[in-house]
Amino acid sequence: MAETEKMDISYIGPIFKKYRVDANRTQEEVAEKVGITARFLMALENEEKRPSIDIHLRQYMRLNDRDKSVIRTAIQEMLNNR
Repeated sequence: MAETEKMDISYIGPIFKKYRVDANRTQEEVAEKVGITARFLMALENEEKRPSIDIHLRQYMRLNDRDKSVIRTAIQEMLNNR
């Protein structure tokens, strides 16, 4: 089994929401920026959906350096709190 398949990402939705709210962005703004629907983002944040690794990688590549830094910080925080 691949390492990514072993990771529990069930808590990622609330983390997405926290960083979005902290950045004072709406679901519509974030969804448009990363190329998903606001409804899908809402489902992610409310833990109704789990994003595939493919979605993460595609969207990460579209981000600017500042946004990539925020994502890296969030990931590091998740790893520190395991």
